[in-house]
Amino acid sequence: MVMTKNKYEIVLLCFTLSLIVFSIIENKTSIVRERKLVVIPFLSTTNIYPGIPKPKKQGFEEDLFQLLSDHLGQRVVIRNVRSQDQAKKSLSLGFVDLITLPISQGGEHYDQFLQSRSFLETHHSFVFREESGHPQHDFDLTNNKIGITPNIKNIYVHYQSPNKNTSRATQPVTYEAGNIFIQLSNEKIDYAILPYQDAKNLIRFFPKTKLSKLNKKNQNLKWIVKKSRTDLKASVDELIHKISIDGKLSQLKDKHFGHLDRLKSQDIAAFLKKIDTTLPKYQNDFEQAGLFYKVDWRLIAALGYQESHWNPQAVSRTGVKGLMMLTIPTSNRLGVKNRLNARENIYAATNYIKILKSSLPKKILEPDRTWMALASYNVGHGHVEDARILAERFNLNPNHWVSIRKTLPLLSRKKYHSTVKRGYARGGEAVALVESVRNYYEIITNNGPN
Repeated sequence: MVMTKNKYEIVLLCFTLSLIVFSIIENKTSIVRERKLVVIPFLSTTNIYPGIPKPKKQGFEEDLFQLLSDHLGQRVVIRNVRSQDQAKKSLSLGFVDLITLPISQGGEHYDQFLQSRSFLETHHSFVFREESGHPQHDFDLTNNKIGITPNIKNIYVHYQSPNKNTSRATQPVTYEAGNIFIQLSNEKIDYAILPYQDAKNLIRFFPKTKLSKLNKKNQNLKWIVKKSRTDLKASVDELIHKISIDGKLSQLKDKHFGHLDRLKSQDIAAFLKKIDTTLPKYQNDFEQAGLFYKVDWRLIAALGYQESHWNPQAVSRTGVKGLMMLTIPTSNRLGVKNRLNARENIYAATNYIKILKSSLPKKILEPDRTWMALASYNVGHGHVEDARILAERFNLNPNHWVSIRKTLPLLSRKKYHSTVKRGYARGGEAVALVESVRNYYEIITNNGPN
């Protein structure tokens, strides 16, 4: 009887110990699962991409940090700070694991930190109102208010007079990137200084502003870690090298910056005016068609502006008609009775974009899928497939728009179009359309009616 009792006690003790061990293992697993990397980015603005029910906002560095998260198997948490100095201090004190900084060749050295490989070239842009013009001399800036963004090093800016006998200093005021253009447009400040990518992105929404390069020195964006984190430095270098080789870095650069040079300031000014005067007439049709076919209506509206400037009576030399400029074969296929009827045109074009997207291979992901569908709308699905074949021949990834925008224009050259199934095409026009629509889409999303 005693032996039996002892056996029960031993079994109970073993069971209790197993529960404790299991609990410890669970806790450790949970801790590992919850490991995170805290980072501070450099670039301020985000880009906007078609999405249902709402457009998606995503920045270049956010995408890059997602790749880093996948590479390390850790969750990345993004923090924002008010200055570069605050970012460096946060890293020094161990509040964050990694920061992004612009490094100039022969410029400031950060001996207390380790630097990764470079992943993006940038420079400081100088932004000014068109009416005021660019100052003749840097010295003239001392009589004006200058705004900078948090990612520009906040120091006293010294200016040498043209005769080099005197110099002055001015203290810039810091604003967030989006706000700095508002301050400039409202004449609260006279000039603004911010990174090129931020300036180029935002200037599209303020067509009465201009930008120029502040100085001749380019900077390289790099990830910075503490000297003790040689393991992290090795991992980020490995990732940057990998995505530089496999094309993902080029793809990200195109995704966020590849279309920013397409429109001129007068194009943007005309578009903004049409958003106020013409878009409201057709917005309900765009919205209802987008809702019915599950396509972002802003994308179709942007495409409609590119095609006809929202003119339902538009007719081209080649016979395409209507607000969305439909061809006769496409109209017949989609059951359009009157191509000059704006509502019919919009619904048919929205349906057609959906069909074109679904006809692409499933391995083509967004937003590349949308850009290729837009190119197909312009030049035909078959020619886009030919461009994908050419991309494979050049050892480019046929599932990335950054590859197709290189090979589509080649279809106008006999050397290339004679080797593919569908022959000649004005592929360069399709690339121009995609880049223009991307810009119009982002502008309409930021400035247009909700």
